[in-house]
Amino acid sequence: MTKFIELTKPNGIVFTINADCLQMAQRNADGQAYIIVSVDAGVEEYTIDGTIKESYEELKTKLGAI
Repeated sequence: MTKFIELTKPNGIVFTINADCLQMAQRNADGQAYIIVSVDAGVEEYTIDGTIKESYEELKTKLGAI
């Protein structure tokens, strides 16, 4: 069963990802989470990387809930 989590970019845009696509998460010095998500859509691969609005601890909580 696919598990999805909802995250928010610093600019307020909300996006939903398949948790299995999360390749890396790290905690920045200020406690915010930085993520890399990679999605292979057949012919094309998409990568999202950057800081999210959620803190690293909030991200761990969301991932632990699925």
